[in-house]
Amino acid sequence: MATAAHTRNFSDLLRKSGEVLEEVDRHDVLLHRRDGHDLLLVRADREETVRDAVGAASSVLAHLARTHLREIAAGLPDALPWLRMLPRGDLEQFTKEFVEVTEACGSLGSFDRFGLLLSEWRDTAYAWSLPEVLGALQTDHAREGFDEPVSSPR
Repeated sequence: MATAAHTRNFSDLLRKSGEVLEEVDRHDVLLHRRDGHDLLLVRADREETVRDAVGAASSVLAHLARTHLREIAAGLPDALPWLRMLPRGDLEQFTKEFVEVTEACGSLGSFDRFGLLLSEWRDTAYAWSLPEVLGALQTDHAREGFDEPVSSPR
């Protein structure tokens, strides 16, 4: 995780909560857990500032994208090199979804869907990068009898 958070163990929060909470007033605290995902303690006002900034940036991006979609599509592979594996039509579709989802997430202040979009498209690019998968994607399976109905087992 690329952050300026200080690291503590979750047990520190349980045993020394006052000390950990004082630390949170100064900076974010990453709590390591043995039995689950790590947790990030951050003051709500700092998190709200970050979400506001990202929301504003996503609105600016969406505004620019509406007038410069081709230029953005051409530049995205420089920022996200895995996009080079996508066919041109998929890159255009990704760019449209990227802009729409970024703007929507920014307006909500929740970016889970944006992370999911990136993950799904990265997986798609990976599939296109594998010759055996690429061949299967480009094969007309309808000619191979795959479109015939399958009888239900009795």
